[in-house]
Amino acid sequence: MATRVNKYHLPLEIPVAFKFPDYPVPNTQRHYHARFHKADMTDEFKGWLNLRGLYVIAGEYFYTPPGQTLEPHSDSSQISDVVKLNWMQGGEGSTMDWYELKPGAALKKNITSIHTLYSYASPEDLEHVHSATIGSPSLVNVGRIHAVHNGNSPRYVYGANGGHPEIGFRVAMVPEPSSLSLLLAGGAVFAAARRRKLD
Repeated sequence: MATRVNKYHLPLEIPVAFKFPDYPVPNTQRHYHARFHKADMTDEFKGWLNLRGLYVIAGEYFYTPPGQTLEPHSDSSQISDVVKLNWMQGGEGSTMDWYELKPGAALKKNITSIHTLYSYASPEDLEHVHSATIGSPSLVNVGRIHAVHNGNSPRYVYGANGGHPEIGFRVAMVPEPSSLSLLLAGGAVFAAARRRKLD
């Protein structure tokens, strides 16, 4: 059966294990955001990416307490199609919702605790367009406005920005006849998916 493709979320089956680094969380009662160092990825996983012509540009680490909601935002200074490869530990039953900005609504901008730009809007200025139960691993369109509703357990997320030397920064996975094509070049997000298992 063909995978139904949307431009917001795609769960993946990856044959190489991802080892979760043991980063400390200063206060488990509050959301925490830090850099995820690509040096902490195993050589096996980085080798698997490299065989597909991919490399990791940068990464982020998130901790969210049980039951907490992250307000709608985009991980970019403007609304665009940007995909991250996410791994999640804990947070079972967590969901992510995506929104589009209503015509005439204003987009606001701010800076995160790790000095990256993000944008957001008031809830009344947003129109809900997609929902997904999130897990590990998956491709997530973080350039569109999204919000996360955490489950009843703590949620740890490691997100990686991937790149390809010939296509550029906004690439989640390179095209492969036997797996999937996820080019962001030219605004084509999740352009074609033949199957979710990347072997």
